[in-house]
Amino acid sequence: MNKVMIIAGVTSLFLLVTGCSAEKVKSILPSKESPPIQIVINGKLQSFNDGAPFKKDGTIMIPLRKVTEELGAAVKYKDETSDVLISKENTTILLHAGGLDKEGSNFVVIDGERKDMGESAMMIDHQTFVPISFVESIGGSQSWVSQDQTVQITLKNIIDDGIMEQIKIFIKDGKPIPGNTGLRFSWGTKYIGEMTHNEIPHGEGTLYSPSLAILYQGSWKNGLPHGKGTIEIDTSKKITLTGTFAEGNLKSGTVARNGSIFYEGDIGKKIITKGKLKLPDGFIFKGTISKDQKSGFGVIYSSSGIKTYEGSVAFDGLLLLNEFTYTRGVSETK
Repeated sequence: MNKVMIIAGVTSLFLLVTGCSAEKVKSILPSKESPPIQIVINGKLQSFNDGAPFKKDGTIMIPLRKVTEELGAAVKYKDETSDVLISKENTTILLHAGGLDKEGSNFVVIDGERKDMGESAMMIDHQTFVPISFVESIGGSQSWVSQDQTVQITLKNIIDDGIMEQIKIFIKDGKPIPGNTGLRFSWGTKYIGEMTHNEIPHGEGTLYSPSLAILYQGSWKNGLPHGKGTIEIDTSKKITLTGTFAEGNLKSGTVARNGSIFYEGDIGKKIITKGKLKLPDGFIFKGTISKDQKSGFGVIYSSSGIKTYEGSVAFDGLLLLNEFTYTRGVSETK
């Protein structure tokens, strides 16, 4: 796996920051009447002087440090951004732990590859807790034995491919990146990938939001998106924009939801302008779209390719999120 060079300074070696409020802790920690959850890692029953595992909305949350100790990994915490960096040999794991009354990310990045844990990490009483699915994210396995409230965890040695990567965590707000992407290197964003000697993204890499949404993934040139790349428009709805960038500008590309393309054509700054748009009824609109995304002019084809209408079209909703309705004008082709 990839070795990660920590470019941003890590100001604390321990997970010692303020976590959830006392009220929130009481609402999620088990009561004294609840049977304790036991954790067995590689056949060894774990003991908890503090920070015991608990259930949150049906998901078992476990203290991260117990897992990292059994892995023999080092844990570092970046106070400014509430990020946790776990390293062992040439492997680095990055996750966002959250803070006071604020949950962390449900994503974890392992040597530049993002994985979804399904539930968010969180801080409670100066400790980081992760969903049990974190174990599977790092290549282990887990099973729940309900009879005795036990989680059986098997951890495997992490495979090392010896490749060296860099990671930079931004602790100050930077200027917007030139171009029409709307991106910026702002506080809490993280870049993993190739850089110049003075820490400017150059080559292949990914810029993540503070909560590890993918802001841009692809090719860079002197700090600008340049070449083929992808922007994650909406993480929860899995809407992505893919195209070829030139010094921070995207002229054309495709927009997809759950991997299914619903628009192909010219792109402006967070808008679609001229191309082929799949309509809610399955028909296809080909034409131009206004800057306010409320109207267009072009041709509508049936799913079989038959021309059914030419003229003006009114849109209502969010085109870039594929959440809209439309109304035809009066000039209909029969």
